[in-house]
Amino acid sequence: MLVESVRDYAIFTMDRDGIITSWPAGAAAVFGWSEGEILGRSVDTTFVPEDVASGEPQKERERALLQGIAPNVREHLRKDGSRIFIHGSTQPLAGSGGIREFIKIGQDVTDPAGTAGLGRE
Repeated sequence: MLVESVRDYAIFTMDRDGIITSWPAGAAAVFGWSEGEILGRSVDTTFVPEDVASGEPQKERERALLQGIAPNVREHLRKDGSRIFIHGSTQPLAGSGGIREFIKIGQDVTDPAGTAGLGRE
């Protein structure tokens, strides 16, 4: 599968409730969790605590449903607790019976010298 060979981007799927349903090698490389560690967990796991507290993971999925895509640049968490900036988007995936999943595609754009200049959406 093409997605399995992409390692510079985190590309994964989640259901309507934000439960992670696929986690290819690129997502593992970017975030640090193996597929076995993250499948079945909430996408909230990858968001920083302040964004989880303000409901951003759910809001992102809602924007994707309403607008067809929810682009963003925001901080996310890696398995080791470090913060990274991800430039990406969330999009709904239509299946039989309507929207069943979302795909999230993102690239780590963290500046090795710091994160100055990167805004949040």
